[in-house]
Amino acid sequence: GCEQALIDAGYDPANKVYAKKLTLADVGGDELALWSNMCFLPQFDQDFDGIGDVCDLCPFAFDPNNEPYINENQRLFPDAGKYCNGAYDVDQLQKAIELAQPLCYEAEGDTDTGGTDTGGTDTGGTDTGG
Repeated sequence: GCEQALIDAGYDPANKVYAKKLTLADVGGDELALWSNMCFLPQFDQDFDGIGDVCDLCPFAFDPNNEPYINENQRLFPDAGKYCNGAYDVDQLQKAIELAQPLCYEAEGDTDTGGTDTGGTDTGGTDTGG
């Protein structure tokens, strides 16, 4: 998939070099082909992990190694990322947060301020009997 396409485009995994300068020789002397491959802006990388969203297995989760997802049965999912599936799936994370919330707020609920209850709602006003 993407890894081979990156290597074909000049990516050097050993040195982490992602681009090379295109020349007319690279496109067979065709100036239009050279211009069609011009890139003025970096590709989108919404999680800032250095891997463009087009090839990122988890475009919204920081995963600079772009590791594929392997489930609990050791089945490899080459097109799914480790850090957005399985234990890191949004639904799983939401469940973990919900389970952890009582632990986080338990100490707040147990604190005693030491005050006394006056037991009334009297505002101290005078009844005019009007």
